[in-house]
Amino acid sequence: MRDRVRRWGLVVGVMASLTAAGCAVEQQAPPGPTSDAPADEAPPSGGQANAPAPGAPSSSGAPTTEPGPSTPTPPAGAVVLASGDFERKSYDGSGKALVVRGADGAPYVRLETLSVQNGPALHVLLTKEASPSTGDDVDKGSLDLGVLRSTSGNLTYTIPPGTDTSGYSGVIVYCVDYRMVFIAAPLTPAK
Repeated sequence: MRDRVRRWGLVVGVMASLTAAGCAVEQQAPPGPTSDAPADEAPPSGGQANAPAPGAPSSSGAPTTEPGPSTPTPPAGAVVLASGDFERKSYDGSGKALVVRGADGAPYVRLETLSVQNGPALHVLLTKEASPSTGDDVDKGSLDLGVLRSTSGNLTYTIPPGTDTSGYSGVIVYCVDYRMVFIAAPLTPAK
């Protein structure tokens, strides 16, 4: 009988230790990558980065009749260098990625109408490959622009000064912890 009580005590002790260890690991895990609340960050130069869609109400409330541009209109003085639509890699997602040179000459990446599933340690990266699928593809000269701040909406990421953006062919949302590409936007240079 004593052996049985001793074994149960050991089992309960081990289970309590594992539970405590699990809680400690959970507290040390990186925070959720992003907010699920939609973002609506203004482009650095101010202004609206998207022209209204055809038929959408203008600022006066009347519907527009002219067709919308194929590439969003950047703020005054800014130039779209490249753009692309997000496509599924590991998870569903949508939206548009733009590489823009601001009116001040500083480059940035603009994510517009982004929608992607939440996950751990999601980052936005410029990639050498247009549409990388694996962590090994991403390792080939990618530039990490920072943590994805929201899973939906409009976001802006500064590109470090002096970066030659012509050497990059894609923008991705990437899980750093699991080396997984969530979505990718192959870039097409602007004409």
